[in-house]
Amino acid sequence: MQEFEKKQLTLWDKAQEFDKIIHYIDLLKEPTYEHLGKKVSALNNVRRYYEAIDLLETIKEDGKNDGTWYYRYGYALICLEQYQKAEEYLRQAVALNDKDGDAWYLLSVLYEYYLPNEEKLSEVVETLQTVSYLSEDLLPREFLQNQQFNREYVLFAKTDVPNKDHIINDYQKFIQALEKVVKYHHQIPKLVISLAKSILQKIDEQIELDLENSLESELSYILSWFGVDEMIYERSLYIFTYTLFFGKEEHASPENLLTILTASDEENYQFIIDFIDLLPAEEQEVHAEWKVGAYIHLGEYGQAINVLEQYREDNKRNSQWHYTYGFCLMHFSEYEKAKEYLLLAVEYDYTNEQAWRLLEHVFLEGLDDLTNANWAREQREKYCIDDEKGEY
Repeated sequence: MQEFEKKQLTLWDKAQEFDKIIHYIDLLKEPTYEHLGKKVSALNNVRRYYEAIDLLETIKEDGKNDGTWYYRYGYALICLEQYQKAEEYLRQAVALNDKDGDAWYLLSVLYEYYLPNEEKLSEVVETLQTVSYLSEDLLPREFLQNQQFNREYVLFAKTDVPNKDHIINDYQKFIQALEKVVKYHHQIPKLVISLAKSILQKIDEQIELDLENSLESELSYILSWFGVDEMIYERSLYIFTYTLFFGKEEHASPENLLTILTASDEENYQFIIDFIDLLPAEEQEVHAEWKVGAYIHLGEYGQAINVLEQYREDNKRNSQWHYTYGFCLMHFSEYEKAKEYLLLAVEYDYTNEQAWRLLEHVFLEGLDDLTNANWAREQREKYCIDDEKGEY
């Protein structure tokens, strides 16, 4: 490795810009053993432990006499809660290099927290007083806190999950994004969809309920750990569940989710809007009515009109579209304009009772036109169901 590379990688490491280290080394045509070791270190620091172990295995032959190779392996194993195996690798690391303070420090963590042993801990602590440590992979102020997170993040206890290690890796990338990429909580639902779709690619058959519950439980813990806003937290879990169950179906319909959310809760209406915004363009068009309805429930009539305008060309003779447009205009007291839309609504469907009722209201309250208000009432009684008698 050239000197300028060492300097740059050290700067990125100190700045905790581990992704830059990974990206730089990925661009090299012929990375050296030293390069790949630095990449392992960076992968460990962004919790991509399985990738780190896979990479260590590819350079195993070169690392058989290198204490740092064993140290990095032991670090990843601790984070994956494989404590007995981690001890073996870390012991080998200090056997090859008894000045490797970081390896001694990890052993102290093992003997104090995970494999309690006062005698071994005393030996390691005594050695730590003679060496420097907490350098390459270890961030002193964060290491134990990260370990607390890793211990609780059990990665669903089921052992028979297909491609379990790769699914865990998906979660680890999700965690990395929460730590390093996401700046605003409203970005999280889109990230959750990516997580769910990536998991789906690794599971051939439809998600079973108990597995789905395990996956959702893991996501719930992660979101709680990172202090995600309660509203975004709930929306993210809804989206995650929906995507897992319906993400592989060619004609999956968001109605499966949206019907759950039509209670008179303003947060749910806002969620409907956010959810539809995340759908592909063709699905957004199919479910535009849901979005318009949500805006109306929130009293955001201008936003509802904006959505209606997007699909004007496809609704030239759609009675309900014209009724909804007139309804929104009425709330801006644009009665003349509202009247024109409502007249088109009843022209395209003379049984549209809502349009007749609103037209009567516009004539009477907005335009002070009693004659036409009576006409609208008569037409409704002629063509529409009588609510009380239940007949035409």
